Amino acid sequence: MASLASGQTKEEIDGLNRKDELGHMAQAVSVFRENALERARLEQEADANRSLSEKERIAREEQKAKEAADTSFAVDNLADALSRLSDGDVSYGISQPFAAHLDAVRSNFNASAEKLQSALSRVAENARGIDAGANEIRSAADDLAKRTEQQAASVEETAAALEQITTTVKDSTKRAQEAGHLVAKARTGAEQ
Repeated sequence: MASLASGQTKEEIDGLNRKDELGHMAQAVSVFRENALERARLEQEADANRSLSEKERIAREEQKAKEAADTSFAVDNLADALSRLSDGDVSYGISQPFAAHLDAVRSNFNASAEKLQSALSRVAENARGIDAGANEIRSAADDLAKRTEQQAASVEETAAALEQITTTVKDSTKRAQEAGHLVAKARTGAEQ
């Protein structure tokens, strides 16, 4: 019993087969031994469970740390890509893949950046077309203005020539009238 009280449970209990009081005592000590063995087994099992729980906790913490690192990596890359995009670099794409559950964000960003680049290319192409059309309109307007100036000068010259002709006709008419008066006076004077 003293050895059992000190924690030694490996030794067999003597006198278990006896039918007297020593046999009863040996059976009681055997129950204590079995209980001590069971308690030791339960403690080992609890230690193993604690160890397993600790390993599971550590594994969960490592998994959380990995997920946090993956998320941080994705957020940092996305922030850098958005910064480049806001600076006008629409050709930038995120090439480094993210964690599987976040890689759709990278794919969506790259697809959006490609669509934006395509749209801006079409806008630039349209702007060049508009610029070419505006240049053609400006050139045609300049040509029209020059022709209008030339026609205005020609009309002005025609008006000046017409005014000279009108003055000449008026002068000729006045002289013809004066000559007609002189001729009429001369006839009147000759008839008298």
